[in-house]
Amino acid sequence: MEANTLKFSNSLYSKNTLSRLFFGGEIKSQEMRWIDITRPWIGAPIQLASGEYTQSFRLGDLSDVWRATLVKGSFFISEKYKFRGLIADVGLRYEYWFPGKFVDDAINNPRAPIADAVRQSYLSNTVSVFGRRMKMRILPKLAASFPIKENQVMYFNYGHSMVDPHPSFVYTGLDPNYADRSTLRRVGNPDLNPEVDISYELGLKSQLSQNDALTLAAFWKDKYDFITSASVLIKDVSGREVARTIRINSDYARVRGLEVSYTKRIKRWFESTTSFSYSVSTGQSNSANQNIADILQAGNTVSSKELFLLWDSPIDAKTYAIFKWNEKEGLWGKKWLNRFNIYIEAIYRTGRRYTPYVFKGNEPFSGRPIYEIDNNPNNRNSGLSVGNFWLNVSGRKWFKFKKSEFALSFEVNNLLNNKNAAIINPVTGRAWQPGDDVPTEWRDPRFLDPRDSRSFGLPPDNPARFFEQRHIMFGISFRFG
Repeated sequence: MEANTLKFSNSLYSKNTLSRLFFGGEIKSQEMRWIDITRPWIGAPIQLASGEYTQSFRLGDLSDVWRATLVKGSFFISEKYKFRGLIADVGLRYEYWFPGKFVDDAINNPRAPIADAVRQSYLSNTVSVFGRRMKMRILPKLAASFPIKENQVMYFNYGHSMVDPHPSFVYTGLDPNYADRSTLRRVGNPDLNPEVDISYELGLKSQLSQNDALTLAAFWKDKYDFITSASVLIKDVSGREVARTIRINSDYARVRGLEVSYTKRIKRWFESTTSFSYSVSTGQSNSANQNIADILQAGNTVSSKELFLLWDSPIDAKTYAIFKWNEKEGLWGKKWLNRFNIYIEAIYRTGRRYTPYVFKGNEPFSGRPIYEIDNNPNNRNSGLSVGNFWLNVSGRKWFKFKKSEFALSFEVNNLLNNKNAAIINPVTGRAWQPGDDVPTEWRDPRFLDPRDSRSFGLPPDNPARFFEQRHIMFGISFRFG
């Protein structure tokens, strides 16, 4: 990918400096090339006994070749105003993007594997500018803070933002000259829009004393046009209708929660912040790839019920402390206890979401327990694995030699060497441990049978089932004056 960007901006201040106008824009051109061939030997010409070669209609098992140029840009303007403690910032951002000649040509090419409904939607949702089709969106923002009493400020933030889709979601398979004929093929959606996040935050900041501060906040984020997958019927190069998987803007997700943080300082040698948040993340699907799996299992399914998302982690608690001493005299009068800092951090998060497996009985001969996924759609991602805890420590000690500096440093991650789970066993809700039951499709070291295909799968004792264990690093640095 090759990208070229041009930006400009400027600020204008009022005479009393209480008002500031900020404006600007940017334009970015991205040239993207994509070649993806899976199992290139499949479909290759085969030499017959006569010496001739068979005709090939495929480029590997799965293939995708395209080259496209995307042009996108924006114009923005914001006004920041101060009046008697009130600080308000109001702005608008105008985003525009041209999917490019590659997409425009595919829309106008009847041989391109694009559904008629998508063609019509693309033409309806775009405007013609200099002979190219363009899309646009306006993103507002508002931020305000104002004192409600001495040493206490209330603030509010509201804003829209966009998350661009992966280019392959738009351009895949649109060139009929390189269209593959694989059974489970995906095609791009020229009319795919970016995901839109609309966020709200309301908070209260209180300065309890000169060295103590408390912040309370409530936040809410709505994600619209969440990209998911659907199955559509389109005509292939032979003219017959085939089912293909396409990304669409369909699902909806939201995150809402509360957060409290407390900051403490003691002179210049100590600073600490402790924060605690509780949030809930729900939506209709976790990603486009998950919906593809649902399509392959149960056809084109659309659910309007909100379920927990895989990244939902209700509790997130953090605390850190910084000890720093850089004075004329050492700590407690000790010269060697000077010019050093120590950082200590503790993090706790609730576990990962997963769909539970239920016990179905035992296999008749081996006696292996049979666990199958709970197919009740209301129980998807209803399980919450065990929580994770990290304690990290780092420090630095430096020495001065005239204008030069010599420093020793260390860093220890996961000081307590906790086994924090990364891959969850959906039967137990934790990382696999010897003796645990596992899903039926997993390999179970307790029941190995050469006649069972599951016995040749990956063992559950994958070291990657845990996050990083204790990790220690030391460093030396020099700085010359």
